[in-house]
Amino acid sequence: MAWPLTPLTTYLPASTPAIKAADLNAIQDAITQAFRGTYSYAGIVIDGAGGNVVAPDAGSLRATGIVAVGASAARTSVPTPAIVKGAIYRESCLLAFALIDQAAPGNVRYGFNIASVIYANAGLPIEAWIVQLVTPGTPQTMIACAFGTFSNAFSGTTASAEVLSPSGVIQVHAFASGQQVPSQRPCGVIVLGT
Repeated sequence: MAWPLTPLTTYLPASTPAIKAADLNAIQDAITQAFRGTYSYAGIVIDGAGGNVVAPDAGSLRATGIVAVGASAARTSVPTPAIVKGAIYRESCLLAFALIDQAAPGNVRYGFNIASVIYANAGLPIEAWIVQLVTPGTPQTMIACAFGTFSNAFSGTTASAEVLSPSGVIQVHAFASGQQVPSQRPCGVIVLGT
């Protein structure tokens, strides 16, 4: 293996050889390229502590904290730009998700970025689960998708969701199989957006 995966020269304290200008220049060049983003890495581990000896998987990025994605691929007119397959863009990250169940504490069995889930207008044709997010997105760039969840007591549930503007609150309608009126059934919702 070549440098930088192996040393250029092995140096010993108070011994020859003297440090070569070529070695110092190569080190400076590597540091400069790293900061410019023009240098490749075998893998990166960000552990929040630093200084640990790690063995990253080849070609991987592993982080113990938040990895923020800043690039945007969405536009407001067509044609929209082509994307790089396999890339993660800001719009492709989940903004929130919840598995909603009236039997769970706060009506949420599992999820993230959920401030509250209540059931509103019970008995009326417009009854729905109302989902408030902890960190709301921009309603104009959000999309909510709902789905039925399966349990022994509630099979055959279908669901639909919509983002209420300008608040960004999510409204979820859950239906028993074949019913036209929503009911208080377990369901799930995922929210994409910025």
